[in-house]
Amino acid sequence: MSFYYRFYEPDVETTELKLRSYQEELVQPALEGRNCVIVAPTGSGKTEVAIYAALHHIGEMISNRKAARVVLVVPTIALVAQQKERVLKYCRGKYHVDGFHGSEESKTGNGRRDDVLNSHVAVMTPQILVNMLQSVRQTERLYISDFSMIVLDEVHRASGNHPYVEISRLVQDWAHAKPQIIGLTASLNINATAHVDISRMLESIYEMLAILNTPYLSTITKQENIDELNRHVGKPDDSVEVCDPPSDVDAPLRGFIKRILHTYHTKLCNELDSLVKNRHNAFPTHYLKNFRNAKTDKFELYESFLQSVCQDLNKLNTADKGLAQLYTKYIRVYVEARGIVEVMPPTVALEYMKEALDKLNLNHTLSQFSDFSQNYEALTKNIDHKDPVIVIKLKNTIIEQFRVAPDSRVIIFVTQRSTAQRVCDFLNKSGIMDQFKMRNDGDSVGYVLGVNNSGAVQQSSQEQERVLDRFNNGKLKVLVATSVIEEGLDVTACNLIIKYNCSSGSAIQLIQQRGRARAKNSRSVLLAVSSAVNMKENNALISEKYMKACLTMIVKNTQKQLEIEVEKIKKRLEAERRRELEEQASMRLRHADKSYKVICASCNKHFCKSTAIKKIYSNYMVMEPEIWDHLDLVSRARKVNKMHAADCVSLCNIKCKHCKADIGRAYKIRGVYLPQLAVKELTFVPVHGNRMDTETKGKWKDVEEQLFFVPEAREADFKVMLNALVTSESNMEKKRLLDFDSKQHVKAIEIDAPCAVGLLGNRVETRR
Repeated sequence: MSFYYRFYEPDVETTELKLRSYQEELVQPALEGRNCVIVAPTGSGKTEVAIYAALHHIGEMISNRKAARVVLVVPTIALVAQQKERVLKYCRGKYHVDGFHGSEESKTGNGRRDDVLNSHVAVMTPQILVNMLQSVRQTERLYISDFSMIVLDEVHRASGNHPYVEISRLVQDWAHAKPQIIGLTASLNINATAHVDISRMLESIYEMLAILNTPYLSTITKQENIDELNRHVGKPDDSVEVCDPPSDVDAPLRGFIKRILHTYHTKLCNELDSLVKNRHNAFPTHYLKNFRNAKTDKFELYESFLQSVCQDLNKLNTADKGLAQLYTKYIRVYVEARGIVEVMPPTVALEYMKEALDKLNLNHTLSQFSDFSQNYEALTKNIDHKDPVIVIKLKNTIIEQFRVAPDSRVIIFVTQRSTAQRVCDFLNKSGIMDQFKMRNDGDSVGYVLGVNNSGAVQQSSQEQERVLDRFNNGKLKVLVATSVIEEGLDVTACNLIIKYNCSSGSAIQLIQQRGRARAKNSRSVLLAVSSAVNMKENNALISEKYMKACLTMIVKNTQKQLEIEVEKIKKRLEAERRRELEEQASMRLRHADKSYKVICASCNKHFCKSTAIKKIYSNYMVMEPEIWDHLDLVSRARKVNKMHAADCVSLCNIKCKHCKADIGRAYKIRGVYLPQLAVKELTFVPVHGNRMDTETKGKWKDVEEQLFFVPEAREADFKVMLNALVTSESNMEKKRLLDFDSKQHVKAIEIDAPCAVGLLGNRVETRR
């Protein structure tokens, strides 16, 4: 067999990769070996541009007898298999391509490192790459020099603590030959409300380029290429329709929910006050004040406050919290119902409340929660059976679209998973699509969610794929979706985007959502029931205009000027980093003679010394093997983050072995199990001096500033903890539980993807 077909996969449809003229302009800086960010609209084929650059790079390196390896980093687990298949299509059997998202088994049996090194192109999530670059397991460890090119998809995410920022830092800190960096994005992070002038907006773009060390911005500038782009990638028209909600007088159910929320909120606050009196460190004073002042009519914001209260109540080790927890459960039902009446007929909200509250009532006989059952008959009698304005406009917009263009595809964006299911079910039951059915293929409306296990409404990756396939082949005409398909998931070009009381919020989200509507004469409509949603959409539209203005100015100011501006920001960031290190050194010196015992606040049993506490980004972990002897583990329900991998996740809850108080959570980071203790459950006792001077703190940051210095965890710390759980039979049992939890997480994110087999040969450059 010739080398060309060495890695041929018969199940993958292959085709020659040919670029359009505007794509050739976009790819040119990458072909010249420059570190660059490619900016082009959704649907313009940025991925094809990156693949072309990657394949050209590999071919050039091999022809010069150099080893080549490209890593394509995609933001979500679902995109790994999709982009792997796309690269395979264009490789045509010439190169070996593999995908890594955390749940795959090693194909060599020697760990994922060898699988990566056996590939020409590795597709993975950013957290997987970070973990492997920092792993202390030899079978997992990769180095920057193992790659000759790094491609970062959706690179506008590179800010704050995002893994893209960490990848860039690792590349820039690498002392040997560095890989070429290519970033891809349809939008730049411009926010018209956060920045008051265009110079600040330009600076935010320069900062992203400085973080990535990509001082070249590749856009489409030639008029003939712009014309070609417009012929191939249409931009839908944007329109906004404000749908005023009915008054509380005209909508009795809405008024009832509003009154009950206010009443139950007041009673919950009183219960929390009682808990504070009996247990002074249960909640910080300002925390309770902020929650008491929260407005229940701002139900989306209120829900985030309530979530924090629920989390803190779960951590509280006292039987007195039972009534407060019960109030939170009832309030959450009413908050959900309040959201339903905004966008659904009141009968839908009433049915939901009846089912949810009946379930809660089965668990107790307390009379203070009987408001709904006492008023149910009256609510049923007085309920308005008319559809709200927003529902009427939704149905009319869909009907009109299919009357004009029967072969249309429609995507409806919503904010919540439960809303996606309800809107889908409502539209199917309404029968509005029946008149447009060509054959009996079942429901015409489906919904697609992110593949995580949180909340009452869930969807597996297999179900997500099935729904998308039905939408792409025309069996489903309408797709209701959360933000999961904004970035890159493979959906067919659609004609109509409806944002259902779901504003874009930012220029990035506006462009991503609009980018799903690629068909000719497509359009985008926002149906807004609240002024806040409308305001956010207007801000997104303004931000998009500023983004375009910034790009125009950057192109007009020449590449040389861009490099100068990016270099200025790089120097500023380096100076800030030096100051940060100096402040850490000063804090270390200030606390040099301070040492504390870390003990359980509930039973005063010793856990560890303060020197065992280490910091991993903003997480504070105990990195002393003996800590596991003082802890018990309890498996818990997990939420799967679509960006995180199987080896960067929170696992079991941690309890004090002596008093069984909840004191924290176990994590798996870089392949190592680590305990994180909740600072509110700890007491700090000086090793030297008066042992009566005990300290308690509400935040780890306060511990750092006032008690003792917490250094960043180093590779040696991870090595110490690597085999910490094999020291005794009881700890081995904990390891088995952690392994089980980790595997359950793997199962939750598992994506079926075809596996390729092949060998690459030598590694790039020299290991550290």
